[in-house]
Amino acid sequence: MKVVIYLNNDSVDTIREVIEHFVSYNFSSFIVFTTNVAEKRDELNYFKLNNIKVVFLNKKENDSTSSSLLKIKGSLSEVRFFMVYNVGACEIDLDKMLNAHKKSQRLVTLAQAEERLLSLALFEEEIFDYLQDGNSLEQDTIKRIGEDCELSLLKFQAK
Repeated sequence: MKVVIYLNNDSVDTIREVIEHFVSYNFSSFIVFTTNVAEKRDELNYFKLNNIKVVFLNKKENDSTSSSLLKIKGSLSEVRFFMVYNVGACEIDLDKMLNAHKKSQRLVTLAQAEERLLSLALFEEEIFDYLQDGNSLEQDTIKRIGEDCELSLLKFQAK
């Protein structure tokens, strides 16, 4: 299963923290949308040495999250994938989230800690049927998925 990382704070330290959290659950394939791709690739090269595949893609200022996901549709051959929005995802038990997602049989599971929503999402491949270029994943797509009763919410305690 792949992990898509789309962070507002895309510092090397933040990216490293997120990847290391997922690696601790045996994930090994990542797509990272970031600014300054060459710099991040050089500074995070040690993951490659440990057989962890990290693909860096340029995060364009005007691209919506939906547009970015549509660009990598062909790279996401797995049935489901995680998408990380902020470092808060490192507080989540990924096994628990995956099991809850499978049990819900929904298209999308969002993680929520207290009032903070969308640190982490787990998507089935049918998410691409809902995405529209230029639309906001968070406001447009997730809203439509909820209206279709295909949305699940996992609440967890923040550390």
